[in-house]
Amino acid sequence: MADGLFQYGAARQLAIAGVPANLAFGIMKQFLVSIDPELAVDEYRLRALLHRAYDPRSVGY
Repeated sequence: MADGLFQYGAARQLAIAGVPANLAFGIMKQFLVSIDPELAVDEYRLRALLHRAYDPRSVGY
């Protein structure tokens, strides 16, 4: 659970900084692979996480 919250927090910070969502996807994917090169990044889950982070109705936006 904490891992998902960390990823959401990182995605949210990219959204607040004004980074385009498609660039944020690449940054997050590269970041997750750099943590564990053998990690299989679930792209569908990552896109869903970014979709939530970039939703203007999100808390704190």
